[in-house]
Amino acid sequence: IRVFHHMGRKASETEVFTDYVFFWQSLCIGLAVAIFGIYMIQHGPSELSAGTNDAEVIVVFIGLFGGTSVASVVFALITGANKATALLFSDIPRVLAVTHPDQFASLATVWELGPAALGGSGYGTMP
Repeated sequence: IRVFHHMGRKASETEVFTDYVFFWQSLCIGLAVAIFGIYMIQHGPSELSAGTNDAEVIVVFIGLFGGTSVASVVFALITGANKATALLFSDIPRVLAVTHPDQFASLATVWELGPAALGGSGYGTMP
């Protein structure tokens, strides 16, 4: 908890930024799927648009919402892994230092943490 106490604002800003990045990436993937669908309707076989006058509109909505939804699920897995690592790092940094020393070193460098911020967690001294 000591690490989060010292660096809580930075962690919150990073989380919000990551959420925005993944949201816009999901939206861009949805737009790409919608554009591909329009291309397929206009240049593909005529059977794709048979029976409807508004095939492009239908494909845009399905592509946009379907592509965004699928991308959001995939990015939720990545976000969950990032949040789990941040929680482990902020709550018990010694465990992350022992199990994944390279990632621990990167996080400690980025968060500009020294031994004073990490040493009193009750899990021994930091390497």
